[in-house]
Amino acid sequence: MLATTSWFAWTWLPREIFERGAWLSAAVLVYFASVHCLRPNWPKEAAVAAIFGLGASLAAWTHLETSYDVLTVVLFACLCWINCAAISEWEQGAGRWPIGILAACVGLAAIAVLHHHRPVLAGAEAASAVAFVLLDRSRLRLSADALRVLADVALLSPIFFLPLAGSAL
Repeated sequence: MLATTSWFAWTWLPREIFERGAWLSAAVLVYFASVHCLRPNWPKEAAVAAIFGLGASLAAWTHLETSYDVLTVVLFACLCWINCAAISEWEQGAGRWPIGILAACVGLAAIAVLHHHRPVLAGAEAASAVAFVLLDRSRLRLSADALRVLADVALLSPIFFLPLAGSAL
């Protein structure tokens, strides 16, 4: 599967995206090697969120025009981190992170900073943040499996905003 997808990427993707993807793949390999060989004590959720956020926005990197575009990717990576931290928090009950408060802060930041420049993306990120707030408030009434699935669904909010987007992304 790796050979087939690598061949498709090599032959079909624009060179710039392929090269950025190769660098990101190297970061994934370093992450896996460090987690499985070194067993680090740093928060793995943050590394996963950064890599996922960068990977999900890989094609957009060539179109980042302003600091608002970069902030959009950073806020999305924060939502990815909230996703990972929330799942860990809800399953282990560690009490390390106030998930609802953190999600509310990301949602408010998206609305406050991005609403004039990237309104559709601001709305999508705020919707994901609200979903995390609601999930955190409902965590005692939902099963661990339901929380895990719904946390991932919370990151899918851009699907509902795409019809509004057109070229306004």
